[in-house]
Amino acid sequence: MKSEQKKELMTRIASAAGSGWTAFEKQLIRVSAHPQFSEYLGSYRGIAESREPDAKSILLSDELTQSAIQLVQDAISGLQVNYSADSENDFGELLRFCEGTLNLGIYFWHFPEERNFQFRTVIHFLNISPEPLLISGRQSPDFFLRLTEWGIQISESDRFEPFPYRLSLERACGLHDLRWDDAGGERAGARRLSALRVIQREFCQLIDEWEHCNSILAVRQFALRKLPASEQESARAIFAEIARSRDLLAAWCTGSAADLQRHVSDGLCSSHLHPDVMSELAATSALLLSGFQKFFLPASVSRHIYGREVILEFRRFNSERLRSEPEDMYSLIAGAAFDTALEADADWTEIINFLDRKSFSWSLSADPFSAVKSVSWAFSAPEHYLLTVLPIIAVNAKREPNKIDSYWLQTFAGAIEIPSTFGREKVRRNVIPLSSAQMTELRGRALACVAHFEHDAAEETQTAWNYVTEFLKSEIIE
Repeated sequence: MKSEQKKELMTRIASAAGSGWTAFEKQLIRVSAHPQFSEYLGSYRGIAESREPDAKSILLSDELTQSAIQLVQDAISGLQVNYSADSENDFGELLRFCEGTLNLGIYFWHFPEERNFQFRTVIHFLNISPEPLLISGRQSPDFFLRLTEWGIQISESDRFEPFPYRLSLERACGLHDLRWDDAGGERAGARRLSALRVIQREFCQLIDEWEHCNSILAVRQFALRKLPASEQESARAIFAEIARSRDLLAAWCTGSAADLQRHVSDGLCSSHLHPDVMSELAATSALLLSGFQKFFLPASVSRHIYGREVILEFRRFNSERLRSEPEDMYSLIAGAAFDTALEADADWTEIINFLDRKSFSWSLSADPFSAVKSVSWAFSAPEHYLLTVLPIIAVNAKREPNKIDSYWLQTFAGAIEIPSTFGREKVRRNVIPLSSAQMTELRGRALACVAHFEHDAAEETQTAWNYVTEFLKSEIIE
């Protein structure tokens, strides 16, 4: 199938899904007529609870399921495509696009003035089964569908990921015609400001979704501790499902953030924009970076090991930032960490060249250790050493002529310790990225950064200083 034809079919799917959404939404809202729903909603916190089914809820469950089937069938039916063995992948891709479109709508949907009344609320209240349903296609191959608290899933097979596919948040922000290359007067400037405020609003909502979904997953993971030893095999399967859900959620969130950052970086790289627009662009970029730091927390806090698809999105967001801020030391160090985790060649020389300059010639937009720690499980000993020493030197350079505060010493110690806390085998890549002379020079610079703590009387500081200096003086050859 040609790309132009596929694009046209996707446009028709999106249009049909939009047309059928009103009827589906009415079915979601119908659950509010159940006499027990109001009380349930008042105490609902996103976690499923066991409920005895009654005739009314069974009827509403069947009706909602049929409404979802109708919505999907209408979206993918009548595409007038002659599906053959050669085009099976095309059908799967169209199903995935339909799934992504519907789940982006579900992400935004809630009852007016009541955010606690969401798709998840309806699924839990009606106890809708997540078991796959075989659907006979109209003028298309058969497919499978299932409803879960996270959304609607559609597939050619009856095997599903634990978290559904969602299209990028960018698609819902009306940014397709956003242009920066023509000043266009006050009206164009107003449209750009409006678009940036949409990005700000929707990104803040995305962070809320991230925190809410991770809280739900954390509660489920904590509950596994209560399972008896006889159910450990089941617990491992649930844990794997939770971990995979975290990866899929993170891939969507980070991918959406990277798409939004692309628009912002396009604007920051433009010239002749109104000063108000440039200020709003800078504020939006700072907001995106600040929120993006939250995506590192499942690794640095609970030691979750992100999959490759998430780290690729980390790197893409970072690359978009570097387009508009090529002298940002945070992004340069973060990029080296992500490249290392992906077993790609990091540009260590560029970072060192920047550090050899005066510190006012480069920026440090965020704590580089947050990114480094999130993928530190993937480092060999020399890589871990470099990705500890370089941030130490960068942080110290921005503090000079003042000395580094003691809380930074604790941060350094945490970065040194964290790879061993992931419970993975040590990575063995016996290539030291820099020469012996370069490594020796960096070691000396890093030791000088923390030398003033040697005579600090605080016991906690002395303990941390001893730990950090022992690491810095250690041999890094594996």
